[in-house]
Amino acid sequence: MKHIEVIAAPAQPLLPQVHELFVCGKQQFFALAVVLALVHGMSPAARAQFGHSDIDFGLDGNKIVTNKRVYDSFFPTFGIARHFSSNPGFAAESDGLGTLDSEHDVFYDVLEGLRFWDGNTFVSLDETVHIRIENNPRGAEPTIVHRGSGIQLGSVTPPRNRVGASSGSGEVHSHVNFFLENDSPESGAYGIKIAITTDTEQITDSDPVFLVFNYGLDASTFETGLLQYEALLDASALLGDFDGNGSLDIQDINLITTALLENSSDPKFNMNGDNLVDQNDRTYWIESIRSTYLGDSNLDGEFSSADFVQVFQANEYEDGVADNSTWAEGDWNGDGDFNTTDFVAAFQAGGYERGPRLLIAVPESASEPWMWAVSTVFLGLLFRKRFRLVIATELATDKSVSRLAAAN
Repeated sequence: MKHIEVIAAPAQPLLPQVHELFVCGKQQFFALAVVLALVHGMSPAARAQFGHSDIDFGLDGNKIVTNKRVYDSFFPTFGIARHFSSNPGFAAESDGLGTLDSEHDVFYDVLEGLRFWDGNTFVSLDETVHIRIENNPRGAEPTIVHRGSGIQLGSVTPPRNRVGASSGSGEVHSHVNFFLENDSPESGAYGIKIAITTDTEQITDSDPVFLVFNYGLDASTFETGLLQYEALLDASALLGDFDGNGSLDIQDINLITTALLENSSDPKFNMNGDNLVDQNDRTYWIESIRSTYLGDSNLDGEFSSADFVQVFQANEYEDGVADNSTWAEGDWNGDGDFNTTDFVAAFQAGGYERGPRLLIAVPESASEPWMWAVSTVFLGLLFRKRFRLVIATELATDKSVSRLAAAN
């Protein structure tokens, strides 16, 4: 059952800073009253955004079962509890899905690295962005989950990922503390994939579930994100995720490119729903599913000078080796090679230095200056086998002109 998170609610253990407000005098208590008033004063829609649901679990035979597959919580974006949550909690109770056997330790296994949905798609985070989990008993080794942290199993000795212990009646209701640690985390839905386990092999672990934390998204967008996390638990459910790793990444654009080069008719590559597998599907993946541009070699969501640096470091431009280039190495048009035609296609698409596709609409006329620049520059490049790329931007007659200069 969903409920609204109130700072002083019994099910939500108090953040240490909040607890101190109760004992440090009238001035601090007044500050807490202001915080509570702000929470109480939220609109119903805003309060709904900051709800959560505990992980209700129990036993079905000898297997741990849960009432859902995706559990939502949130990290406040401001205030004394910024970046902190102790929800969702873990609850095995007689009025829920039932209890466990008595006096067993309960743990969670982290099954993969930290996921991040940015309001549109799953993207990779920098590894400096992580969620730190303070486990029980307090003072035990924390669990750090970031993009590359991988599998982290719970254990009795030393105590890792420990939630708590079942009572003599087999009931559990315990919370751990979650901290989103980065100075300026991006707004989005942060997901940790776990399974619930115990200290006995006689009880089978739960199926995977996601704990998903909202940071700065509106309620409607976050609900969409929860559905995307639900889809991750179904094999290959994310449209365009051909390798099934839960992300729309460079491997996926390489797979659809290879499929087209091999004249594949595999329907999983039919992105636009026209029952054909052709170049239109590749374009649809780039522009509509991944929401970026031709030329975005590093798939950071925009086509910029950083992409030029990456592709020329790969050193495959006009190298005379057939079909040896990938998207990250400059093959933007999908013919298997990095050459002049890739620049022509990328600049025709009109995305260079336009920012993320989601934020800026590109007028169709925007591509015209780029075509002039590309055709002029590459007349010179065609006569050179070795060159380095210099990118300069200048203003001329109220137009922004990007100049590519090739030099020995």
